[in-house]
Amino acid sequence: MTHKGTITIETPRLILRRFRPDDAGPMFRNWANDPVVTSFLTWPTHSDVSVTQQVVDRWVSGSSDPTFYQWAIELKEIGEPIGSISAMNVNEVIGQVEVGYCIGRKWWHRGIVSEAFSALIPFLFEEVGVDRIQARHAVDNPHSGMVMKKCGLTCEGTLRQAGHCNRGITDLRVYSILRSDYEARKALGISTRTAARTSLFAGPSGVTEGSGAPEPDLRSDLCLAVDNGLINIRVGAIIMKDGRFLMVSNSSFGYLYSVGGRIKFGETAEEAVIREVFEETGVRMEVDRLGFVHECFFIGDTPAKLGRLIYEISFFFYMKTPDDFEPVCGSFTEDGAEEYLTWASIDDPRYYFPEFFRTELKAPSQTVKHFVTDERVKLQHTAAPKG
Repeated sequence: MTHKGTITIETPRLILRRFRPDDAGPMFRNWANDPVVTSFLTWPTHSDVSVTQQVVDRWVSGSSDPTFYQWAIELKEIGEPIGSISAMNVNEVIGQVEVGYCIGRKWWHRGIVSEAFSALIPFLFEEVGVDRIQARHAVDNPHSGMVMKKCGLTCEGTLRQAGHCNRGITDLRVYSILRSDYEARKALGISTRTAARTSLFAGPSGVTEGSGAPEPDLRSDLCLAVDNGLINIRVGAIIMKDGRFLMVSNSSFGYLYSVGGRIKFGETAEEAVIREVFEETGVRMEVDRLGFVHECFFIGDTPAKLGRLIYEISFFFYMKTPDDFEPVCGSFTEDGAEEYLTWASIDDPRYYFPEFFRTELKAPSQTVKHFVTDERVKLQHTAAPKG
């Protein structure tokens, strides 16, 4: 590796830079004094700004070391740091660094950490020359894992009782991205910010010689390239409470869609929907029963799949909704838009997908129903000449 130290990196909203002595005040005020922020961290909540000053002074002193990587996340709109991100635990033998981060609660769920993390990935692979970037989070903090997914890292598994934070001993979920993953995505024009839900390189897959297709990987999404089209196999969750059902929307599109996502290779559909619900709502739920099997043909409308015919098979499961269910969304679409959760009703004027929810959820059936939707037919009617 060729170490560069904590160089300044700029993104649309952020400046990642070295800490300065006068950053102690903003750090204490914006995140270090908040026990909610530090609950999943290994260092204690700062009781006084003097404690923060000691930490900042150590970071300022360390910044002259080319192997030291500790950035202040400065938000341009306010001109002061709102969090930090670091590359630590440098392993020269295998060319690995581990990325850690934290940010003030006021700026959660705005895509800021993923913007910072995504900016570090090209720097670490292309400038420093690392071969593997790793990140870990406590299993009870799924939103941190969502950041890792959005930045293109793949979950490798869980280390049981392998970590400690201010909540006590915890299981750790491990994510990583390899240089080979990064270079393959770059060759296809896929950025680290869109790789999390881009089908062809959802996991650290190798490329089969001569085929251009990734080899199967136990952590890869079930999305297969066929000619100029794709086959998706996914799950959706039907989460109902007080006569309403939980849906998802995002800042890019005006319609609602179900909680869920693609099944990963090696998962059952039930395992996938339990995982997706936990990742998108932060709550672990049990499956009640399978409700619908849905086949759908549509034309892709996201950058990675624009104009491509997609055949999608979805399994929709009714979930057992806890009485005290209070979801908090922190996931992202493949084009980087932040998603949010919303309750919908049968007579909700907003458009939502799948459309059969509007009729079928009035009186949920105990039998499994099968639906087919073909958006190609609608497109043909729309494009047909009049007269």
